[in-house]
Amino acid sequence: MKTVDQLKEYFNNDLMPEILQVENKRKGIVLRIILLGVGLIVLLVLGYLGLDSNPSLNSWGWKTMFILTVGVLGFVAFNEIRNNRDFYNDFKTNVIEKIVKFIDPSFTYISHKYIQPTQLVESKLFAHLPKKYKGDDYAVGVLGRNTKVEFSEVVARHRHRLEEGSKGDWTITFKGLFFVAQVEKTFSGQTFVIPKDHGVETLMAGSGAPPTAVASGNSDFDNLFNVFSTNPAEAKTLISPEIQRHLIDFRANRTNDVRFSFIGTKINVAVFHEKDLFEPEVFKTLVDFGIIEEYYDDLYQAISVVESIDRSAKS
Repeated sequence: MKTVDQLKEYFNNDLMPEILQVENKRKGIVLRIILLGVGLIVLLVLGYLGLDSNPSLNSWGWKTMFILTVGVLGFVAFNEIRNNRDFYNDFKTNVIEKIVKFIDPSFTYISHKYIQPTQLVESKLFAHLPKKYKGDDYAVGVLGRNTKVEFSEVVARHRHRLEEGSKGDWTITFKGLFFVAQVEKTFSGQTFVIPKDHGVETLMAGSGAPPTAVASGNSDFDNLFNVFSTNPAEAKTLISPEIQRHLIDFRANRTNDVRFSFIGTKINVAVFHEKDLFEPEVFKTLVDFGIIEEYYDDLYQAISVVESIDRSAKS
């Protein structure tokens, strides 16, 4: 993959004209919203003053003004919503798709598609089955000769019951970027790398013996992650010094959690994010390289792990 410096050069030289076009549309929407708010205040003040200075004004005068105000505001709001969708779609098409293509020209981007919930369940990275599920910003491609990778944003929720028989509240199972790679290697066991403060009970239980803890022998790595595996010998080979270095780099300078599983022929990566990575905000500038850099770094680190596993499988 290309470096962050190359990404920044691409952002400033090639992507900036597209971003500025969408940014100008965003500013226009903000201006119209401000004018709408000012207009509402003026109408309400004038209506109040008119009513106050003319006691003989019957209630129909106020009602008529109110109805007209609501009608105008409704019409303007409808147009703003429509314009916001145009602004949203322009950002997806003109910005995000080009970033995905920059990462790898072989990738196909589909804004409304997402990783299927079965993929999340098969990763066994979460103890709860998701009952509500949505996502977007899906991309699929091939690394090297035939390593298929796919990723998207995902929001999965489950029911959290405080007591038996209660309906429970909806709780987020996972929100963030979910990444799946099918590699040229079959893992004989199931290995999980999860944050240090999380135990095996945070993983989905299987029908066989539960995975056991595996020490890496690297204090820097062990201070960040717990490793559990149904095949400890394989896990020690799998979590090689090179892989450990990639995972340490992945976790460095992050406050958000990251989880990995190695099951069958797949590597699954879940990167938690509280915010939506690429949902443009009307009241926030789009000329922000930091947002794009964060998204790129998630993918860069995940793909680095996949490429390292692939190299070990072929050696």
